[in-house]
Amino acid sequence: MKSQKKKRYFKGMAALLLMVVMALSGTVCAYALEVPPGAEFPSSPAKKGDLKEADTTASDLATSIQGIASTQDTSYFKKGSTYIEYLGNHVMCARARTFATTTIFRVTALVMLEQYKGGKWQIYRLLQHSESNDYMSTAYVQQEVPVGYYYRAEGIHITLHNGVQTRKETVTDSLWLDK
Repeated sequence: MKSQKKKRYFKGMAALLLMVVMALSGTVCAYALEVPPGAEFPSSPAKKGDLKEADTTASDLATSIQGIASTQDTSYFKKGSTYIEYLGNHVMCARARTFATTTIFRVTALVMLEQYKGGKWQIYRLLQHSESNDYMSTAYVQQEVPVGYYYRAEGIHITLHNGVQTRKETVTDSLWLDK
């Protein structure tokens, strides 16, 4: 049990460090996530138009890398959503969208198009977008990808206002891209 808590703690710290580095330098870093026990993968290949979506709201007890968000943490966060869609011709589209309850100091959406390779989820492409004095932010990537892999999208949703920061995650189910 302690080893799992340590892993979660270190993953949380790694994700936080990744976001700080990206915010300060614009550099893109990669990390790998272990597949949780019992995770299921689709057995049939993705078809054009296949879509997977994940949502979280302020009322959800959504678990983030850092743990469960408290009631105070969600005072400006309204909703986060992430989706992945297969557009055909080996092109995947991933989007993360973050909504605040009102116009706030900063609202951020970060989307990661992830590929399952070598027994782990790895970032294939990543994009972060922030808006100031707004209530919504969207990060969107469209990428040609190799066949023979599973793909999913992970979104990180951050709101910041009056010193209160909220961070939530959404992760879609995967799509298998075959010939």
